[in-house]
Amino acid sequence: VSDMGSLVFCGCTALESISLSGFSGRVYVINSRSKREGSIIKISRLSLLRLIYTFARSRIFIFGGGSLLQDSTSRRSLFYYEALLALARALGCRIYIFANGIGPVSQRRVLKKVISFAHLVSVRDPDSYEILKRLNTDSNIILSADPVFKKTGAEYKKRPLTCLSTLSGRRYFAISLRSCKRRD
Repeated sequence: VSDMGSLVFCGCTALESISLSGFSGRVYVINSRSKREGSIIKISRLSLLRLIYTFARSRIFIFGGGSLLQDSTSRRSLFYYEALLALARALGCRIYIFANGIGPVSQRRVLKKVISFAHLVSVRDPDSYEILKRLNTDSNIILSADPVFKKTGAEYKKRPLTCLSTLSGRRYFAISLRSCKRRD
């Protein structure tokens, strides 16, 4: 990432996956608490005035990682992210939806609107890609990979699962399962 002004991230996977070497602008991360951590400025996701201030000073909003665009846990989360992306767009940010998993989503019109805000959308799995293609949006949608598969061994130092490497010389494959109602 070169010097493009300030960057705003929503989703820690996006921030961890993008190299910021040589970037001299401010980096903001939207999370549940506000505080500064090194050169990264954390913005509370519930502070509307702080979000407006941040988006007005930023040129790029990278929204991503995880499965943020879903309404199986709560319909409110999809509407929150719709409002967040609409605010960023209204204040002049270029929006990149980065390595998202999509769904399950019952509110397809809302999802189509959210996707239309983005300059580029990358999804991390074929099912998410098909969901978005069926929406017939004009958005540029690409199938990428989950960023976790791009990490190297050095990036896992100080991570909770590093204890697996001490168990033996074998390779491991880990899966994190969760249940959800399928709506598509």
